[in-house]
Amino acid sequence: MAILPGHPTGWPDTAGTAPFFVFCRRFAARGEVGWAVYSALTGVVFAGAFVLASVGFGQLDCFVGLAGLFQCVAVVSGFGWLTLLAIHSHSEGHGRADRFGNQSAPAGRCVRVVCVTVAGRLGR
Repeated sequence: MAILPGHPTGWPDTAGTAPFFVFCRRFAARGEVGWAVYSALTGVVFAGAFVLASVGFGQLDCFVGLAGLFQCVAVVSGFGWLTLLAIHSHSEGHGRADRFGNQSAPAGRCVRVVCVTVAGRLGR
């Protein structure tokens, strides 16, 4: 199989899906079922689209023409979820103080960790 320049060989690395499922579990524990389901579904869509895009960029004949579409689905679903998560975390944390008296919500810190993780994955 011929690989396009700039695309790694081998099976795609889907470790970037972990934040979706970590937040799914966290939302479920807090009783936020809608957010838990949304996070899990987004993780499945992101992982599936990412794998299919990688297969297409790996020049598998039936996926070559659709690789860009799958890549767009992965990017839009992932960053859409991240944007909504940031809005949700910001709106729920206004005016709360943590145990040290800081006026930022713990969920806001989690969003920063996800942003750093995503930025680090894109920088590779």
